[in-house]
Amino acid sequence: MRLKTKVNYIRMRMCLLFILFLSYSVPAIAEEDYEKALTMELEELMETKVSISSLRPKSLYKSPGTVSVITSKDISNMPARQLTDILKTLPGFDVRHNNFGEYFVSSGGIDNPSNILMMINGHRFNDFYTGGALYDIPVDNIEKVEIIRGPGSAIYGTNAMIAVINIITKKRETAKIKAGGGTYDTKKANFEYGKKGEDLSYFAFAEIYDTAGADGVVSSDALLHTPQYSRAPMKQKDNKRKYMLNGGMEYKSTEFSVNYYREDRGPNFAYENILSDKSEVSAEFVSMDVTRSFGSEEHLKFTPRIFADRWAWNNRIQLYPDGYTDNRDLNNDGSVEYFPEGIRQNKSYEFYTTGAEVKLEKKHDAGHYFIGGITAESSMLSKTSIETNYSGEPSSGAVVRPYFANWNNYSFPEKSRSVYAAFIQDDWELTETTNFVGGVRYDHYSDFGSSTNPRLSIIHSPTEKVGIKIQYATAFRAPTFKELYDKTNIQFYGNQHLSAERLESVEAGVWFKYEENSYIYLTRFRNIIRDYITTMFNTSLAVTTEYENSGTLEVNGYSVESRHTFDQYTYINWNATFFNTRDEISSSWITNYPQFRANAGFNFSLPSMTFVSLNGMYSDIARANARTFQERALDMRAKTGPFHMVNMAITKKGILKGFNLKLSAFNLLNTDYREVYSDVRYRLPGPNETYETKNLIPSNQRMFMFEIEKEF
Repeated sequence: MRLKTKVNYIRMRMCLLFILFLSYSVPAIAEEDYEKALTMELEELMETKVSISSLRPKSLYKSPGTVSVITSKDISNMPARQLTDILKTLPGFDVRHNNFGEYFVSSGGIDNPSNILMMINGHRFNDFYTGGALYDIPVDNIEKVEIIRGPGSAIYGTNAMIAVINIITKKRETAKIKAGGGTYDTKKANFEYGKKGEDLSYFAFAEIYDTAGADGVVSSDALLHTPQYSRAPMKQKDNKRKYMLNGGMEYKSTEFSVNYYREDRGPNFAYENILSDKSEVSAEFVSMDVTRSFGSEEHLKFTPRIFADRWAWNNRIQLYPDGYTDNRDLNNDGSVEYFPEGIRQNKSYEFYTTGAEVKLEKKHDAGHYFIGGITAESSMLSKTSIETNYSGEPSSGAVVRPYFANWNNYSFPEKSRSVYAAFIQDDWELTETTNFVGGVRYDHYSDFGSSTNPRLSIIHSPTEKVGIKIQYATAFRAPTFKELYDKTNIQFYGNQHLSAERLESVEAGVWFKYEENSYIYLTRFRNIIRDYITTMFNTSLAVTTEYENSGTLEVNGYSVESRHTFDQYTYINWNATFFNTRDEISSSWITNYPQFRANAGFNFSLPSMTFVSLNGMYSDIARANARTFQERALDMRAKTGPFHMVNMAITKKGILKGFNLKLSAFNLLNTDYREVYSDVRYRLPGPNETYETKNLIPSNQRMFMFEIEKEF
């Protein structure tokens, strides 16, 4: 214990010495020139233009709905490795890991990442098989992150139920390289290049990121009844390697862009809470967009777009560890089955989407805009494969959960769907102080039917310092291909008769600019989700449990956010959110999501262009959901929190000639916070665990990251 304290003390002293070094080192360029280049007055901040909620540039406070924006100027100084580090600082978002190392992002009091639409430069990044997205997007190429904290189906269609995230990448004339390294054998390198001409411009960015991940030890796993097969205690396998490339060119009114992302990771804790270090998951995404604009808004702007993307997943899973012995003679050879390399399952698939859309824009007068569009796309689930070295009835066996090994020898079929959609929106400044936005979108799916979603929003500013927003909207989420067709898991069995989830939302917000450099924004919302897609936990492993439209949820939430700016480098921002979510059918609370979250950030400058960013987060208690009698009777649910976490970054800009340095510390206080993950409701506890026990996944421990950047 004394040794650990001494090591922590040495680390803190090194950080302080680094701060002093950066603060008093001599810059290579004039500080006043650098300040001139980076100055961001409050009026620019308050009038930051976003287009995510109205499809045309508008200030935050004149945009319909509850909108957030994070710019590259904030990101460059804050402690952030990937998009998830940014989302953690925003009101209403909860970021965790699932037990296979994938980030699990939820928002608005609803614990379902498939209800969040994720986009890169307006291109959908959700996987139609699971409905979710990968959130490990590197931050160094992000120009801006625009977010709707609420429904967005009236212009974006499926998935845009409780939030919409759009990453806008950089398109600057620049040349940069960056390299970094940190704790847990973490390494990264990237480059950015951009060139702008009178007619032709082109941009490119590439990054590789590799880490061995956290080194926590898992004390127990789900092999309660057969401890002879358990590998606990064992260090978790949290390794991850990521590749990202995006680029494009613009020639006059034509734009071409391409995105590539690949992620290879280990199981973190292990699939189905059974410890194993021989499982791997690979995910690969590639997309292409071509857009061309004709005309102008004053007459009629006509913008056609064609797009295509491909997802490929390859899950190589060891369900039970080396040396597992089954208690049955499955092949009738007179002896029980022995698996020297454990029980394995290899599952892979590819998902293709192609489509075209046309957007029309018409400016009636100075404050009256009409926008409409049509979309047609086709998606196909292809090259599906599932292989296992184990089969058998799920009701018996030597271990608790043998039903994940393709218990019914199911051959996963290829499936496809077609989608046709149309939307219209009227954006009208009724008076100098009142703006109206109204619209509706119609989506038709070949596999489940149609959905129509309107939106009505009023923004009123009675004074220059006060603004009021009121919005009514509906949204939907199409059933995923996993929920419709996957029949390899007896407890999560596909159901081809599912309907879409539906949301009805009412929200109201008030913002107040109480000083020239300060504002506060209050939001109240109420969401009703009907036909919620879920499965009801069943204690019998022999009973098939299908996905079904069996939930009706009511969410009431409040949020407050504020920012006070002292000068262009020094500001304080904070936010807090409170949710309560009730399942109306069972009259029970959904508590898998922490009901209270708060964030605070303090950014300031030291001499010689040195910047410090300090972010703190507090999360209240989150318990796994228990909606059915069986779940309550089992009393096997986990609990996490309350906990707090502090991240810090120190950035030195302009050292030597064109060099920037950055030191980041994540979970600076080394808080043992234990994240609740996506399937926690179905986990089994370790020995002697009770309802109040923390999750089995070790927390992300303290991590340091050092980066050096060279601008040419």
